Amino acid sequence: MEINQTITIHLIFDKKLSPLGMASIFEKTEKICEQYTGNPPEYIALSKTTDDPYDYRATKNWKFNTRSRNKFIALNGQGIIKNFSLYTIMPNWKFMSRDFTFFMKYGEKYLGKKKDNYSISCLFNIDKTTTGLTVHNINGAKKELMDIIKKENACLIHGYILPMEHTKSPLFYIEGGGDCGDASTRTEKENKSAHHFGHYDYQIDHRIWEVFWSNIITRKHIENTPILEEIEAIIGKENITTLADDLFQFSLPIDILNFNTAEYEQLRTKVKNVFYKYDRVIREEP
Repeated sequence: MEINQTITIHLIFDKKLSPLGMASIFEKTEKICEQYTGNPPEYIALSKTTDDPYDYRATKNWKFNTRSRNKFIALNGQGIIKNFSLYTIMPNWKFMSRDFTFFMKYGEKYLGKKKDNYSISCLFNIDKTTTGLTVHNINGAKKELMDIIKKENACLIHGYILPMEHTKSPLFYIEGGGDCGDASTRTEKENKSAHHFGHYDYQIDHRIWEVFWSNIITRKHIENTPILEEIEAIIGKENITTLADDLFQFSLPIDILNFNTAEYEQLRTKVKNVFYKYDRVIREEP
């Protein structure tokens, strides 16, 4: 993989985490950041629950240190944190939405039929100074985050691990954000994909958005179809895992840290076409 690629772990689930679960996410991603970059995160950002949605005082941005860490712990103990992020910015950054070394975001995700889902996003930016990132610990970080969600008795709705150039603003992409301006190198097809997700994401609990390197789906995405069997014929049985009775994971048989883009796109298109055949891909509706 070329430098300046970003790898994103994105997990969508059906309930807010308790203060204990949020503390676990905080501690886990703090350690993941340190393992990946060699240092703790640089910043904490959070929003508090408030009766006034326009109260700017509900949003906080702090340098990461012992004092701000303790502030987070105190606020979290009161059960009033709505969402939060831990992140580290690149030297000489221009766009905070993309020029990060590490970024974790937890919070509300207004999608699915219930419109009150939540998500965790961990983004790793790969450049010349990257240390501590391997396929093994990418999957390890995903499993640790999934274990926290499971302990909270929350159910995964969808999840994936996505490689994308950092100049395409993957943080905006996974939020369904379209064209990011002149500085973006995102293609028209990628902008359309993001726009599509932003407008029709309420279908996510029974249709997938895209096929990425690794994908977590539920039985609702495949019920009454031979989708898993047909995917198996493309990627191999060893690349499909049953995580629970109603939860499955499939991964494309390529090295996410060293792959050919054309081969990756060709393979994910083949798999996505299986979902298309059974109308299990997000689509436009009147």
